[in-house]
Amino acid sequence: MGLGNDKTIAKNEFVAAMRARLESDQPGLGANVDDPSVNANLGALGEAVYRIATVHAETRSDAAADSAFWQWVTDVDEWLHDLATWRQGVTKAFADWTAAGAADQKLKADIAALNAPGSLPGPPTFMKGKIK
Repeated sequence: MGLGNDKTIAKNEFVAAMRARLESDQPGLGANVDDPSVNANLGALGEAVYRIATVHAETRSDAAADSAFWQWVTDVDEWLHDLATWRQGVTKAFADWTAAGAADQKLKADIAALNAPGSLPGPPTFMKGKIK
């Protein structure tokens, strides 16, 4: 569950927490959170928490924080480099192949006509996100 589109969830959490705390002090005291001015103050606290979390807070992931994920990124990057090397070898093998017969010549031409991907991009080293 996310924080929602506005302060509502954060406000409701403040109201529930304050109601429970007041009830633990004295049964019936929790009703004070329904007073309009008290409820408005709890709403302001909810708004502050919501803005802190959604406007100012950021998440960050790097090799130190999430080693298993970043090891996977490294492994995928190595696999992609191996795949790129394999593709270059296949491309060279087809370029060097002296095709005999119409079917072989068509296959060689068809493969030569394929668009090759560009250079392999490097992997990221960190990610940054927003809390929602």
